[in-house]
Amino acid sequence: MEELSTGSFNDRAIEKIVEKGSGDIALLSCLSLAMGILAFIVFIMCLLDSTRGANKYGESPKYVNE
Repeated sequence: MEELSTGSFNDRAIEKIVEKGSGDIALLSCLSLAMGILAFIVFIMCLLDSTRGANKYGESPKYVNE
C-alpha cells in the first residue's frame, strides 16, 4: 500500500488541478496579456500629439500663433 504523506498528497492534488485547469489557465493568461497590450497601446495613443491645422471645430489652440 502506498504511504500517504502530506508531500505526495499535495503533489497529486496539484497535478489534478493542473490537468483539469491547464487550458483555462492558459486562456486566462493569454487574455490577460492581450488586455495588457491593448491598455498599453491606448495609453500611448493618449500621449500622442494632435494634428496641426483646423478641423470641423476650428483651429487647435495648441498651435495658434499669437
